[in-house]
Amino acid sequence: MCYPARAGPFEVVAPGMRKVIETKKITWIDIESPTERDIKYLEKNFNLHPIVLEEFSVSSHRSRIENYKNYLFMIFHVPFLDKEKQEIKPRELDIVVTKTHVITVRHKSILPLKALFDQCNLYEEAKRNYMNESSGHLFYYIIHGILEYVSPKLDFIEDGIDHVEEKMFRGEERKMVTEISLLRRVIIDFRRIIEPQKSFFDSLLTEGVEFFGSKLEPYLYDLSGSYSSIWNLLETHKETIEALENTNQSLLTTKTNDVIRVLTIFASIALPLTFITGIFGMNTSLPLVGKGAETDFWNIVVVMAVTAIVLLAFFKKQKWL
Repeated sequence: MCYPARAGPFEVVAPGMRKVIETKKITWIDIESPTERDIKYLEKNFNLHPIVLEEFSVSSHRSRIENYKNYLFMIFHVPFLDKEKQEIKPRELDIVVTKTHVITVRHKSILPLKALFDQCNLYEEAKRNYMNESSGHLFYYIIHGILEYVSPKLDFIEDGIDHVEEKMFRGEERKMVTEISLLRRVIIDFRRIIEPQKSFFDSLLTEGVEFFGSKLEPYLYDLSGSYSSIWNLLETHKETIEALENTNQSLLTTKTNDVIRVLTIFASIALPLTFITGIFGMNTSLPLVGKGAETDFWNIVVVMAVTAIVLLAFFKKQKWL
Protein backbone atom coordinates (compact mmCIF):
# COMPACT_ATOMS: atom_id res chain seq x y z
CA MET A 1 0.00 0.00 0.00
CA CYS A 2 1.17 3.54 -0.67
CA TYR A 3 1.50 5.90 2.31
CA PRO A 4 2.41 9.58 2.52
CA ALA A 5 5.92 10.04 3.91
CA ARG A 6 6.24 11.52 7.38
CA ALA A 7 8.88 14.12 8.11
CA GLY A 8 8.40 13.76 11.87
CA PRO A 9 6.32 11.80 14.39
CA PHE A 10 3.55 14.41 14.53
CA GLU A 11 3.73 15.96 11.08
CA VAL A 12 0.85 15.30 8.69
CA VAL A 13 1.88 15.41 5.05
CA ALA A 14 -0.67 16.30 2.40
CA PRO A 15 -1.49 13.23 0.28
CA GLY A 16 -0.22 13.11 -3.28
CA MET A 17 2.90 15.20 -2.68
CA ARG A 18 5.08 12.13 -2.28
CA LYS A 19 4.52 8.40 -2.15
CA VAL A 20 6.34 5.85 -0.07
CA ILE A 21 6.67 2.08 -0.14
CA GLU A 22 8.40 0.52 2.85
CA THR A 23 9.81 -2.94 3.47
CA LYS A 24 11.94 -4.27 6.31
CA LYS A 25 15.11 -3.66 4.31
CA ILE A 26 14.53 -0.62 2.09
CA THR A 27 12.17 2.30 1.46
CA TRP A 28 11.24 3.79 -1.89
CA ILE A 29 10.17 7.45 -1.92
CA ASP A 30 8.75 8.74 -5.19
CA ILE A 31 8.09 12.47 -5.69
CA GLU A 32 6.48 13.99 -8.76
CA SER A 33 6.63 17.77 -9.25
CA PRO A 34 8.44 18.45 -5.95
CA THR A 35 7.28 21.38 -3.87
CA GLU A 36 9.32 23.44 -1.46
CA ARG A 37 7.88 21.35 1.34
CA ASP A 38 9.14 18.16 -0.31
CA ILE A 39 12.63 19.60 -0.66
CA LYS A 40 12.69 20.69 2.98
CA TYR A 41 11.58 17.18 3.96
CA LEU A 42 14.49 15.66 2.04
CA GLU A 43 16.92 18.17 3.50
CA LYS A 44 15.77 17.45 7.06
CA ASN A 45 15.57 13.67 6.87
CA PHE A 46 18.47 12.80 4.55
CA ASN A 47 20.94 15.63 5.06
CA LEU A 48 21.38 16.13 1.33
CA HIS A 49 23.90 18.59 -0.03
CA PRO A 50 22.46 22.02 -1.01
CA ILE A 51 23.60 21.45 -4.61
CA VAL A 52 21.59 18.22 -4.72
CA LEU A 53 18.53 19.92 -3.24
CA GLU A 54 18.81 22.70 -5.82
CA GLU A 55 18.85 20.16 -8.66
CA PHE A 56 15.38 18.98 -7.63
CA SER A 57 13.94 22.40 -8.50
CA VAL A 58 15.65 23.02 -11.84
CA SER A 59 16.12 21.05 -15.03
CA SER A 60 19.53 19.74 -15.96
CA HIS A 61 20.63 18.87 -19.48
CA ARG A 62 23.55 16.73 -18.35
CA SER A 63 23.29 13.18 -17.00
CA ARG A 64 25.71 12.42 -14.19
CA ILE A 65 26.52 10.45 -11.05
CA GLU A 66 27.98 12.00 -7.90
CA ASN A 67 29.20 10.05 -4.88
CA TYR A 68 28.59 11.85 -1.59
CA LYS A 69 29.90 8.88 0.47
CA ASN A 70 26.61 8.37 2.30
CA TYR A 71 24.55 8.39 -0.89
CA LEU A 72 24.72 8.48 -4.66
CA PHE A 73 23.03 11.32 -6.54
CA MET A 74 22.16 10.65 -10.18
CA ILE A 75 20.52 12.54 -13.03
CA PHE A 76 19.13 10.38 -15.81
CA HIS A 77 17.17 11.37 -18.92
CA VAL A 78 14.42 9.20 -20.39
CA PRO A 79 13.49 9.60 -24.10
CA PHE A 80 9.76 10.22 -24.50
CA LEU A 81 8.26 9.62 -27.96
CA ASP A 82 5.30 11.64 -29.20
CA LYS A 83 4.08 9.46 -32.09
CA GLU A 84 1.58 12.03 -33.39
CA LYS A 85 4.17 14.82 -33.68
CA GLN A 86 6.98 12.32 -34.33
CA GLU A 87 9.19 14.06 -31.78
CA ILE A 88 11.50 12.77 -29.06
CA LYS A 89 11.72 14.81 -25.85
CA PRO A 90 13.79 14.08 -22.72
CA ARG A 91 12.23 13.65 -19.28
CA GLU A 92 14.56 14.08 -16.35
CA LEU A 93 14.72 11.65 -13.46
CA ASP A 94 16.71 12.56 -10.34
CA ILE A 95 17.69 9.63 -8.11
CA VAL A 96 19.19 9.51 -4.63
CA VAL A 97 20.27 6.10 -3.36
CA THR A 98 21.35 5.50 0.23
CA LYS A 99 22.02 2.15 1.89
CA THR A 100 18.35 1.92 2.92
CA HIS A 101 16.45 4.36 0.68
CA VAL A 102 15.81 5.02 -2.99
CA ILE A 103 14.42 8.49 -3.75
CA THR A 104 13.11 9.24 -7.24
CA VAL A 105 12.20 12.82 -8.16
CA ARG A 106 10.63 13.87 -11.48
CA HIS A 107 8.68 16.81 -12.84
CA LYS A 108 6.66 14.81 -15.38
CA SER A 109 5.27 11.30 -15.47
CA ILE A 110 7.74 8.59 -16.50
CA LEU A 111 5.70 5.54 -17.45
CA PRO A 112 8.15 2.69 -16.66
CA LEU A 113 8.92 4.22 -13.26
CA LYS A 114 5.23 4.63 -12.46
CA ALA A 115 4.50 1.08 -13.64
CA LEU A 116 7.18 -0.40 -11.36
CA PHE A 117 6.07 1.70 -8.40
CA ASP A 118 2.43 0.68 -8.89
CA GLN A 119 3.40 -3.00 -9.09
CA CYS A 120 5.31 -2.79 -5.82
CA ASN A 121 2.45 -0.84 -4.27
CA LEU A 122 -0.37 -3.15 -5.36
CA TYR A 123 1.17 -6.61 -5.39
CA GLU A 124 3.03 -8.20 -2.50
CA GLU A 125 4.82 -10.59 -4.85
CA ALA A 126 6.21 -7.71 -6.91
CA LYS A 127 7.15 -5.92 -3.71
CA ARG A 128 9.11 -9.00 -2.56
CA ASN A 129 10.77 -9.44 -5.95
CA TYR A 130 11.95 -5.86 -6.34
CA MET A 131 12.41 -4.62 -2.77
CA ASN A 132 13.55 -7.64 -0.79
CA GLU A 133 17.31 -7.29 -1.24
CA SER A 134 18.98 -3.88 -1.17
CA SER A 135 18.59 -0.31 -2.40
CA GLY A 136 21.13 -1.11 -5.13
CA HIS A 137 18.98 -3.93 -6.47
CA LEU A 138 15.90 -1.67 -6.54
CA PHE A 139 17.93 0.98 -8.37
CA TYR A 140 18.92 -1.69 -10.91
CA TYR A 141 15.27 -2.68 -11.50
CA ILE A 142 14.29 0.99 -11.99
CA ILE A 143 16.96 1.71 -14.63
CA HIS A 144 16.49 -1.71 -16.23
CA GLY A 145 12.75 -1.04 -16.57
CA ILE A 146 13.45 2.32 -18.19
CA LEU A 147 15.87 0.79 -20.71
CA GLU A 148 13.32 -1.90 -21.56
CA TYR A 149 10.78 0.89 -22.10
CA VAL A 150 13.17 2.70 -24.47
CA SER A 151 13.92 -0.33 -26.67
CA PRO A 152 10.43 -0.55 -28.31
CA LYS A 153 10.81 3.10 -29.36
CA LEU A 154 13.58 1.90 -31.65
CA ASP A 155 11.10 -0.54 -33.16
CA PHE A 156 8.99 2.48 -34.15
CA ILE A 157 11.99 3.89 -36.00
CA GLU A 158 12.70 0.53 -37.64
CA ASP A 159 9.08 0.27 -38.82
CA GLY A 160 9.38 3.74 -40.31
CA ILE A 161 12.57 2.77 -42.13
CA ASP A 162 10.93 -0.38 -43.56
CA HIS A 163 7.96 1.72 -44.72
CA VAL A 164 10.22 4.25 -46.44
CA GLU A 165 12.24 1.52 -48.16
CA GLU A 166 9.11 -0.21 -49.44
CA LYS A 167 7.49 2.96 -50.79
CA MET A 168 10.72 4.32 -52.21
CA PHE A 169 11.20 1.39 -54.57
CA ARG A 170 7.55 1.55 -55.63
CA GLY A 171 8.09 4.88 -57.33
CA GLU A 172 7.02 7.19 -54.47
CA GLU A 173 10.41 8.82 -54.01
CA ARG A 174 9.03 12.35 -53.88
CA LYS A 175 6.59 11.51 -51.08
CA MET A 176 9.37 9.82 -49.11
CA VAL A 177 11.44 13.01 -48.88
CA THR A 178 9.22 14.30 -46.06
CA GLU A 179 9.02 10.93 -44.30
CA ILE A 180 12.79 10.52 -44.40
CA SER A 181 13.21 14.02 -42.95
CA LEU A 182 10.83 13.23 -40.08
CA LEU A 183 12.61 9.95 -39.32
CA ARG A 184 15.96 11.70 -39.36
CA ARG A 185 14.65 14.25 -36.87
CA VAL A 186 13.47 11.47 -34.54
CA ILE A 187 16.85 9.73 -34.76
CA ILE A 188 18.76 12.98 -34.20
CA ASP A 189 16.65 13.82 -31.13
CA PHE A 190 17.01 10.25 -29.84
CA ARG A 191 20.81 10.37 -30.23
CA ARG A 192 20.95 13.79 -28.55
CA ILE A 193 19.36 12.23 -25.46
CA ILE A 194 21.03 8.82 -25.50
CA GLU A 195 24.62 9.74 -26.38
CA PRO A 196 25.38 11.80 -23.22
CA GLN A 197 24.17 8.86 -21.10
CA LYS A 198 27.37 6.96 -21.97
CA SER A 199 29.28 8.84 -19.28
CA PHE A 200 26.46 7.97 -16.85
CA PHE A 201 26.86 4.23 -17.40
CA ASP A 202 30.67 4.46 -17.45
CA SER A 203 30.60 6.22 -14.08
CA LEU A 204 28.06 3.72 -12.81
CA LEU A 205 30.58 0.90 -13.25
CA THR A 206 33.06 2.69 -10.98
CA GLU A 207 31.01 4.76 -8.54
CA GLY A 208 28.27 2.12 -8.34
CA VAL A 209 30.63 -0.73 -7.49
CA GLU A 210 32.41 1.46 -4.94
CA PHE A 211 29.15 2.41 -3.25
CA PHE A 212 27.11 -0.82 -3.56
CA GLY A 213 29.94 -3.33 -3.42
CA SER A 214 31.10 -6.06 -5.80
CA LYS A 215 27.91 -8.07 -5.28
CA LEU A 216 26.03 -5.63 -7.51
CA GLU A 217 28.74 -5.41 -10.16
CA PRO A 218 27.13 -7.96 -12.58
CA TYR A 219 23.86 -5.99 -12.43
CA LEU A 220 25.63 -2.74 -13.27
CA TYR A 221 27.42 -4.39 -16.20
CA ASP A 222 24.04 -5.65 -17.39
CA LEU A 223 22.72 -2.06 -17.41
CA SER A 224 25.78 -0.90 -19.32
CA GLY A 225 25.28 -3.72 -21.84
CA SER A 226 21.62 -2.79 -22.32
CA TYR A 227 22.61 0.82 -22.94
CA SER A 228 25.26 -0.24 -25.48
CA SER A 229 22.67 -2.35 -27.33
CA ILE A 230 20.32 0.64 -27.58
CA TRP A 231 23.11 2.94 -28.76
CA ASN A 232 24.42 0.47 -31.35
CA LEU A 233 20.92 -0.09 -32.76
CA LEU A 234 20.37 3.65 -32.89
CA GLU A 235 23.63 4.07 -34.80
CA THR A 236 22.53 1.34 -37.23
CA HIS A 237 19.23 3.15 -37.82
CA LYS A 238 21.13 6.41 -38.39
CA GLU A 239 23.37 4.82 -41.02
CA THR A 240 20.41 3.07 -42.67
CA ILE A 241 18.26 6.19 -42.97
CA GLU A 242 21.23 8.14 -44.37
CA ALA A 243 21.80 5.41 -46.97
CA LEU A 244 18.10 5.41 -47.86
CA GLU A 245 18.14 9.20 -48.14
CA ASN A 246 21.08 9.05 -50.56
CA THR A 247 19.38 6.30 -52.58
CA ASN A 248 16.09 8.21 -52.65
CA GLN A 249 17.91 11.34 -53.80
CA SER A 250 19.65 9.34 -56.55
CA LEU A 251 16.31 7.97 -57.77
CA LEU A 252 14.80 11.45 -57.77
CA THR A 253 17.81 12.83 -59.65
CA THR A 254 17.60 10.01 -62.20
CA LYS A 255 13.90 10.66 -62.78
CA THR A 256 14.53 14.38 -63.11
CA ASN A 257 17.34 13.77 -65.57
CA ASP A 258 15.07 11.50 -67.62
CA VAL A 259 12.44 14.23 -67.80
CA ILE A 260 15.00 16.88 -68.73
CA ARG A 261 16.48 14.57 -71.37
CA VAL A 262 13.09 13.99 -72.99
CA LEU A 263 12.29 17.70 -72.93
CA THR A 264 15.70 18.51 -74.39
CA ILE A 265 15.15 16.02 -77.23
CA PHE A 266 11.75 17.54 -78.02
CA ALA A 267 13.27 21.01 -77.95
CA SER A 268 16.15 19.86 -80.18
CA ILE A 269 13.69 18.46 -82.73
CA ALA A 270 11.34 21.46 -82.54
CA LEU A 271 14.13 24.00 -83.04
CA PRO A 272 15.06 23.07 -86.65
CA LEU A 273 11.37 22.58 -87.49
CA THR A 274 10.66 26.09 -86.24
CA PHE A 275 13.62 27.29 -88.26
CA ILE A 276 12.22 25.62 -91.42
CA THR A 277 8.73 27.07 -90.95
CA GLY A 278 10.32 30.47 -90.36
CA ILE A 279 12.24 30.28 -93.62
CA PHE A 280 9.23 29.19 -95.66
CA GLY A 281 7.18 31.91 -94.04
CA MET A 282 9.43 34.57 -95.57
CA ASN A 283 7.83 36.81 -98.16
CA THR A 284 10.24 35.93 -100.98
CA SER A 285 10.87 33.37 -103.69
CA LEU A 286 11.85 30.01 -102.20
CA PRO A 287 12.59 26.57 -103.62
CA LEU A 288 9.90 23.86 -103.42
CA VAL A 289 7.11 26.41 -103.08
CA GLY A 290 5.38 28.88 -105.33
CA LYS A 291 5.09 26.64 -108.38
CA GLY A 292 1.99 24.74 -107.27
CA ALA A 293 -0.13 26.04 -104.41
CA GLU A 294 -1.68 22.63 -103.84
CA THR A 295 1.66 20.90 -103.24
CA ASP A 296 3.48 23.67 -101.32
CA PHE A 297 2.09 22.60 -97.92
CA TRP A 298 3.01 18.96 -98.43
CA ASN A 299 6.48 19.84 -99.66
CA ILE A 300 7.12 21.72 -96.41
CA VAL A 301 5.66 18.87 -94.32
CA VAL A 302 7.95 16.37 -96.05
CA VAL A 303 11.02 18.54 -95.38
CA MET A 304 10.06 18.83 -91.72
CA ALA A 305 9.33 15.10 -91.39
CA VAL A 306 12.65 14.14 -92.96
CA THR A 307 14.45 16.53 -90.62
CA ALA A 308 12.71 15.07 -87.57
CA ILE A 309 13.49 11.48 -88.65
CA VAL A 310 17.15 12.30 -89.25
CA LEU A 311 17.42 13.91 -85.80
CA LEU A 312 15.70 10.94 -84.10
CA ALA A 313 18.04 8.53 -85.87
CA PHE A 314 21.01 10.60 -84.77
CA PHE A 315 19.83 10.67 -81.11
CA LYS A 316 19.28 6.93 -81.16
CA LYS A 317 22.73 6.30 -82.60
CA GLN A 318 24.22 8.41 -79.82
CA LYS A 319 22.16 6.39 -77.31
CA TRP A 320 20.42 9.47 -76.02
CA LEU A 321 17.08 7.74 -76.48
